Amino acid sequence: RVYLDDVKRDNGCLELALGSHKFGKISAGDIDDVVERCPIEFCEAQRGDVLIVKALTVHKSGISLSHTQRRALRVDYVAKELPSPLKWKHSQI
Repeated sequence: RVYLDDVKRDNGCLELALGSHKFGKISAGDIDDVVERCPIEFCEAQRGDVLIVKALTVHKSGISLSHTQRRALRVDYVAKELPSPLKWKHSQI
């Protein structure tokens, strides 16, 4: 994630449930239980900062209490094919 704007708690910065990726794929019904077992990290950032996170980390954006933007560019790297009928637009696998 590359931040295009400054993000703070008051404009809904990303919140991570640290260590939640160790649980593997989590069903929707189990997310609250997993989140209660993990410390929450508020990812405040400045424009230009880069954040690298494991894809399975439970995360959310907080509610924005301001009118400032919180844009970010998200890039996912994957070394697997998608399940049918989904297809990558470009594939080197």
